[in-house]
Order: sequence, then structure tokens, then C-alpha cells
Amino acid sequence: MKSISVCFIFAITLISFNYAISIKTQTKTNTEGSFSKSCRKLKLVYHPSTDHKSLLQAECKNRNGNYKKTELDLNTRVSNVDGNLESQGGGFVTSCAPCKVDGKKLVCDRCKKRYGHAFLLNESINLDNFISNKNGKLTFDK
Repeated sequence: MKSISVCFIFAITLISFNYAISIKTQTKTNTEGSFSKSCRKLKLVYHPSTDHKSLLQAECKNRNGNYKKTELDLNTRVSNVDGNLESQGGGFVTSCAPCKVDGKKLVCDRCKKRYGHAFLLNESINLDNFISNKNGKLTFDK
């Protein structure tokens, strides 16, 4: 009888441990921001003169550990405020160019200032501050 109790306690402990590891693995792809830790093959598809979209494309891990292709239009969230890229409003593609993704940053060679013909050079914004990977899909944080 004593050996059955020991086996039962061992089995319950093992099941609990495996469940805790499973939950920890699942939450890694659902944290706010820091999408770059669970996504790869980041690139920017940028067509400001045609459709005013600036698509961040990537392959991101889902809960099962598999990579899924996903994209997110940065132009709906990133704006140019007097030459500075900010994560509010949207519409940066009409006044910043050319732009690219460099690691976890959106980098634009020039962003037009509000008045005159002045530009800020090499303006960037950290995308990890407001983009997340939610089960293999890029999303904006609130």
C-alpha cells in the first residue's frame, strides 16, 4: 500500500511539472511587445507611392513552436511628428523615405519636418515597444 501512495504522489508531481512547463512555453509567444524575440525573417514591403502601406512581414512562432507567415501594416500606427517617428496615429509613409527594418527597429533615412524643407536624418523607432507576437500573428499593443 505504501508503494502505491509513493507512485501516486510521483505521478501527480510529474504531471504538475509538465503542465507548468507547457504553460510557460505558451506564454512566451503572447507577451506584450518584444515580438522580435519570437519572429524571424523580418522585412518591410514599402510602396508609399501606390497604396500607402508599409507592411512588416515576418515568420513568427505560434504556441506549438511552429513558424507562421504574418504581416502588419505599420502605416496604420506609426506617424511622423515633426520629423520624429512615433507609435501613434499613422501615416508616416507620405513623409519618411526610404525606410527599412533593421533588427527590431524601423529606420527611415529621412523624415520631413513640419515646416520648410528640412529633414531629420536616420530617424528610427523600436518596434518591440508596441508590437507583439500573439500565437504566430503580429499585433499592435494597445
